[in-house]
Amino acid sequence: VVTCRVLDYEAEPLRQLPDFARHTLADFNDEQIERFIGAWYSQYMRVRQRPDADAADNTRRLHNAITELPDELRDLAGSPLLLTVMAIVHANRGRLPDARALLYDECIKILLLRWRQPKGQPDLLKRLKLPADKFRDADLESLMADLGYAAHTAADRDQANSRRPADLDETAVMTVLARGFNTFDPTGKHELAGKMFKALAMGNGLLLKRGPDTYAFPHRSFQEFLAGQHIAVQHNRIGLCRTYASQIHWHETLLLMIGYEVFKDRPDVGPAVNLVRDLLHRESLSQILAGEVLALASRERVEKYDSELLAPRGLWRQMCDRLLALSTGKNGALPPPLRARAGRALGRLVFDSIESLMQPTASIAAPDLRLPFSLVGIEGGKYEQYPRWRKALGRYWCPVERGPFWYGDDDEKLERVKLDYDFQIGRYPVTNAEYARFLAAGGYKDEAWWTTEGWRFVQPGGHPQGWVGVPDEQWVTHPRLWNNSRLNNPLQPVVGVSWYEASAYCRWLTAHGHAAGWLPTAGEIRLPTSLEWERAARHTDQRRHPWGTTAPTPDYANYDQAGIGAPSPVGCFPLGDAVCGASDMLGNVLEWLATPYWQANQIEAAKDFTPSEGVMLTWTYYNSSTDVLFCGARFGYLPYLWFNNYGFRVISPRASTGVLVLGS
Repeated sequence: VVTCRVLDYEAEPLRQLPDFARHTLADFNDEQIERFIGAWYSQYMRVRQRPDADAADNTRRLHNAITELPDELRDLAGSPLLLTVMAIVHANRGRLPDARALLYDECIKILLLRWRQPKGQPDLLKRLKLPADKFRDADLESLMADLGYAAHTAADRDQANSRRPADLDETAVMTVLARGFNTFDPTGKHELAGKMFKALAMGNGLLLKRGPDTYAFPHRSFQEFLAGQHIAVQHNRIGLCRTYASQIHWHETLLLMIGYEVFKDRPDVGPAVNLVRDLLHRESLSQILAGEVLALASRERVEKYDSELLAPRGLWRQMCDRLLALSTGKNGALPPPLRARAGRALGRLVFDSIESLMQPTASIAAPDLRLPFSLVGIEGGKYEQYPRWRKALGRYWCPVERGPFWYGDDDEKLERVKLDYDFQIGRYPVTNAEYARFLAAGGYKDEAWWTTEGWRFVQPGGHPQGWVGVPDEQWVTHPRLWNNSRLNNPLQPVVGVSWYEASAYCRWLTAHGHAAGWLPTAGEIRLPTSLEWERAARHTDQRRHPWGTTAPTPDYANYDQAGIGAPSPVGCFPLGDAVCGASDMLGNVLEWLATPYWQANQIEAAKDFTPSEGVMLTWTYYNSSTDVLFCGARFGYLPYLWFNNYGFRVISPRASTGVLVLGS
C-alpha cells in the first residue's frame, strides 16, 4: 500500500504508479477517531519525552471533548487533516476552545500560517515580501475572510440547502485575492494573488482542489466562519445582518460572527445586543436568530453590559415571550425544525446552561412556569411557596378520570379495561432542566432514592458485564448523554437515562414534595404503568392517536418526517396533545414504564427490576416511522440500558389502584 495526498498525486505524473489500484480514503468513523487520537498523542509525548500516562490522559480528554462537541464540530474530526489540527490545538492549549468560533479561528490560523511550510523557505507571510509593518497575520486572515464571503455568496446562489462548502473557480479566487492586495500593492496585486493562490492550493490545506479548476474550503464551517469575519468589519454591517437574518443559510455565519465577538479574549456583547434589538420585531426567522444570538451573549455578560436588559419588561423577557410563542405555534404555523430551534433558544435563555442548573445555588433568569419541577430547590425553595407556582403545578398535572377505556396493540384487537382510580400525568416528558435539580440535590450519591438494584447499578463494579457507559471502576454520576450538546438543552426531554435513574428521580421528587408541603403525605410521584399511560394517551374511545383519528403529519408529532432528528423541546407540537392535555405522547422520546415487558396488564406498578428482567417502554420517538405511531405501541428492554431516545414522564395516583378487564 502506497499513500499520497490526492492533490500531490494528481499534480505529479511521476507519482502515479502503474498497476496500482487507486482508492480514496473515507472519513474516520468513531472507532478510528479514537485510535488516531491515541496514536497521535503517543507519538507527540514520545517526541517530547513525556510519560505514557500523560499520553493516555490527553487522549482521554481530547476524545471526550470531541464526543461532546456539536454535530458540525464532530464532523470535522472525521477528516484526518482536520482531526490533526484539532489535536494540535488541544495539545497547545490543554483543551479545545469553549466556543465553536474560537476553534475554527485556531484551526484556520494553523492551516494558514503553519501547515506544510516548504522546507528551507520562510513562511507564507515572508514569501509575499510585503513590508512587515504594513502587512501582518491579521491582513492575511482578512484576505481569507473575503474569500470565505465570496464562497458563501456563491453558495447562496448554488447550494443554499447544502452543507457542502461552495465551489470557486480559479478566476474567482484570484479576483478576490487581487482585490485584497490592491490596498497594499496596487501594481503587484496580481503577482501577490498568484503567490497566495499557489500557497493555498498546493500546500496548506485551507483551500482544497475539488476538480480541474474548482476549489473549496475543507469544511463548510470554515467558509461560514470566514464569511462572518468579513461581515463583522463592513461599514454596512447592520444592513447586511438584517438582510441575511431572513435567509436561513446565512444564520450559521451570523452566529459564528457573534460567537467570536462574545468569546474572544476581550469579549464584546454590544454588537450582539444591538442585533437582537434590531431583529426582535421582524419576521419569525429573524426572531429565532435573535434568540440564538442573545443566548450566545449569555445572561452573565448581558447583565454586566446593561442590567436593565434583564428587568421584568426588558429585552431578555421580551425575547423569551417571543420564542415561547414561536416554539408552541402560537405565532403562526412554523415548520417543526424552526419550532424546535425556537424552543432550544428559549431553553438557553430561561435556564442558561445545564451546568448552572446542577448547582445548589442556581438561579433562573426568566422562570418557565410550564415546568414547575425545574424550580424545586432553586434559591432555597422560594418559588415553591408562591401561589403562582402552586397554580403552575396544577396546570402541569393533566387529570385522568377513572373508568373504562380501550387498551392494546392498535394493529391487532383492542380489549376494554377499567381503572377504578383517578390519577394525574405529567404534561410533558421530564426535561433536562427538571432532571438537573435531582443532580443539584446530590441524587446519585444518596442511597435513599434508589431501588436495591438501582443502587447497585450506580456504584463502581455494579454495572453488568459488557455494559456500555461508565468504566467499571467509576460511579455513575449523571445520564449517559448528559454532556452531549445536541441532547442536553434544558427544554429537551432528558435522554440516556436507565429505568433505575428514572425511578430514583421519582422517589427523590416525592420526598422533596412532602418536605416542601406541595405533595400530600400520602401522595406519590412515580413512573406510569403501561395501562395508565395508555389511558392518558388514548382517552376512552378507540382512537389510534392521542389527537384523534387524523393520520400523523409533522404538525402533530416529532417523528422521522418532522425533519428534526433529535428530541424536540417540550411544547412544540400542541396539535398532538391528548384529550387530557398531555403532550408528546407519540414521537419525541421513548418513555420508561413501571410494567414488566411480559406482563403488559399488570395492575401494580413494579418497584424494581433485576438487570436481566425486561421492562416495558412506549415505542415511538423522533426517528420512528408512521407505521408504529399509535397509542398501543410498546417495546421492551433491560432496565440498565440508557440510549439517546430513552426518557420518561411521571404520574401521581390519587386513589386506590386496581384494574378490571371487561372484555374485548
